[in-house]
Amino acid sequence: MPELPEVEAALEFLRTRARGRTIVKVRLLHPSLQRRLTPSQLRALGGARIARVERRGKHQLLHLDDGRVLHAHFRMNGDWALAETAAPLPRFARAVIDFDDATSLIFVDSRALGTIDLHPAGVALDLGLGPDAADPEWTAAQLADELARRRGPIKPALLDQRLVAGLGNIYAAESLWRARISPFAPCNAILRARVTALRKAIDAVLRRATGSRYTDDDTVTLDVYDREGLPCRRCRTPIERAVQAGRSTYFCPTCQPDEPTRSRKAARSTARKPRRA
Repeated sequence: MPELPEVEAALEFLRTRARGRTIVKVRLLHPSLQRRLTPSQLRALGGARIARVERRGKHQLLHLDDGRVLHAHFRMNGDWALAETAAPLPRFARAVIDFDDATSLIFVDSRALGTIDLHPAGVALDLGLGPDAADPEWTAAQLADELARRRGPIKPALLDQRLVAGLGNIYAAESLWRARISPFAPCNAILRARVTALRKAIDAVLRRATGSRYTDDDTVTLDVYDREGLPCRRCRTPIERAVQAGRSTYFCPTCQPDEPTRSRKAARSTARKPRRA
């Protein structure tokens, strides 16, 4: 699944190849997309210019010059391509935005799970997202406060876009490994010092990401994800795999021990306990 770095790479593609261009028409080639936009909405896109593009979490927003917003979401996979309008379309082309310079922006999605929507002008766009994982103003204290309200394990929580927007299965596993936190640790039992380490780990993992498609690029180096049975890069213990919330979780049982974690209340009580004379 494309995560924040991959969507940011796609957004850079849109910045250089779609921004400033005028739409002639939009063609929806798959039934799932055709159900999301009406024929009148499609006709009304003709003549609109893409004024700017924006990323919110994993969502891509193409702001039109009249205030409307084309909202694209890759979901499980997907990418953009640019070609001459007269050229044959890629095999998994799902939508095509034809520009007035005889080129076309193509939404390519082999699984056909991606979405495209049109939001009207003048309406606040609420995607129900938490802080962006790449936002430098998102602090460890904010993350700790949110985790304190949750009892479930930390790994599935990091996939909840309402907690933090942009993280997915791969970079959540990578961040937990770097922070030495068990993916099974209850959210509300992780000490603030470990949450601080996690916030720093998320930042480091995202900065190291190339924006490539994970497994098909030799430039991608992952520490734990999809390395079941291979030695941990830190301690050489074989990496293990488990299933959490229907998703694969990769972890090092030595570096990320599944052991009881003190609650914040217990930690505060211990800190206030007077020393013996």
